[in-house]
Amino acid sequence: MGGVCLDASPNPLVFSKRVPDSVRRLLSVRKNQIAPYETLAVYAALVAFGARLRGRRVVFFIDNTTALGVIRNGFVHSDARDLRRLVSLIWLTLAQLQLEPHFEWVASNANLADGPSRPSSEAKNAELRTLHPTVLPPFALPESLKSALAHGVAGT
Repeated sequence: MGGVCLDASPNPLVFSKRVPDSVRRLLSVRKNQIAPYETLAVYAALVAFGARLRGRRVVFFIDNTTALGVIRNGFVHSDARDLRRLVSLIWLTLAQLQLEPHFEWVASNANLADGPSRPSSEAKNAELRTLHPTVLPPFALPESLKSALAHGVAGT
């Protein structure tokens, strides 16, 4: 997964991170895991960029319509407990950071975060490199993520 933070600063911040195996194991088994990974990328962006974004209006561009709908509306099918818990953690983190979020769809070919999410894709990274990004060093996702996925945000 990857993320790009664009603001008035001259250089965007960028992260690229593989979903840890310990987190993968906590996700429900489904035919296609892209929606949980896209949803998880929003949480990872909050962890990576939270200090820089605190107290601001923020627009999140998401190219997966399922993840976008889940985060915007909080509606998830009854068999997707992991997604419900992840969305709860996202909204809790948004509140802790005092962010005013807006979630918008973006076409994949226009999504700057596709480059960092696919480090081996030269074409996807070429446009981002022209912005001279500051690549964040590797970071760990908080243990609270694992707890939230396994037991819920409030431990239930």
